Amino acid sequence: MIDTHLKTVRKRFRTQVADEQYLKVGLDSDSEFDPPQDEAYCMLRFQVAQADQVSMGAVGNRRFRTNAFMVAEVRTPFRGGEKRAWEIANTIIAAFRGVSDTGVRFGVPVPTVIGRRGSHWQINVTCPFRFDETG
Repeated sequence: MIDTHLKTVRKRFRTQVADEQYLKVGLDSDSEFDPPQDEAYCMLRFQVAQADQVSMGAVGNRRFRTNAFMVAEVRTPFRGGEKRAWEIANTIIAAFRGVSDTGVRFGVPVPTVIGRRGSHWQINVTCPFRFDETG
């Protein structure tokens, strides 16, 4: 159910962003990911915001909608300035703005400049998405 839709979002990120930008990506829940110190990388985390029943009917014919978002934490070496971070952030925005992919509909991504975090420059891009399921 939700795992299938999250896989769709992760796959889109990999093919539309990570592969294009030669970017290492870790999931926030992945304790084994070792962030590189001297190159750009991205941490992904997912949050379900709301789930609603959007149609009535017999079991198996009801429709449920889940609203969620992905936060892509773009981190680039600080000494290189923010240019590379914005290149990656803009690639994310273009890949997820107002498109659909395998039943997942994406809204408008919003970038937030976090600024310097240790030896990295950070921009978070929040990408809202939703999907429907029947049950």
